[in-house]
Amino acid sequence: MYIKGLGVPQDYALGMRWLRLAADKGLPDAQNEVGFLYQRGQGVERNEAEAVKWFRLAADQGGLVVAQNNLADSYVLGLGMPQDFGEAFKWYRIAADQNSSYAENVLGVAYEHGFYVAQDDAEAFRWYRRAANKIYERPGSTWIHSPQYNIGAMYASGRGTAQDYVRALMWFTLAAAFGDTKPPAPLGIKLVDTSKFTALEQRDKLLALMTSAQISEAERLAREWRPHPVVTIERLAK
Repeated sequence: MYIKGLGVPQDYALGMRWLRLAADKGLPDAQNEVGFLYQRGQGVERNEAEAVKWFRLAADQGGLVVAQNNLADSYVLGLGMPQDFGEAFKWYRIAADQNSSYAENVLGVAYEHGFYVAQDDAEAFRWYRRAANKIYERPGSTWIHSPQYNIGAMYASGRGTAQDYVRALMWFTLAAAFGDTKPPAPLGIKLVDTSKFTALEQRDKLLALMTSAQISEAERLAREWRPHPVVTIERLAK
């Protein structure tokens, strides 16, 4: 309540005090929130090492994918500890195995670009498809395109799957609808090609290559698309 100012004046310091009481009792949601506040320096002096400590306590309990992803991001960016891409991949995979669309998308990026794993377009496509069929947990992320954009790019280029302009247009349309309309700005480390076009630009390029029937079919698929359930909603901690 105090963190969000729900019914009371917003007070990060007081909110932190109550969260610490819960975190010290081992509640993973509270531990993750304490880590988030240390990372942001809200209600407490910013301390990335302390943030990692609390993310790890929450992640080690096994069921909170937001904490697992926060810990993995910290390993990627070297926040509060040395960079360790192997550990990052391990935690993303743990979160992905619990249906985290953010972690699935990151694994897709890793396989597409050969980042801390062997480059594998088919494996990238598999992870993008898993993530794209859900509501994305971290809309507006500043360093990575949405999975809807990423799978659209795979269909458009024929990488990891057969080239299919209809499916590509469908996914670019959905990516634009979900707000993936500008190239990402890498945060701390370059994981993606920032020269990629936006979803809207990619969609417009495809329109010039497609028949009216193909465009109509892509629009129908986009209208009829329904997301799979998402187990948890992420909080963007960056």
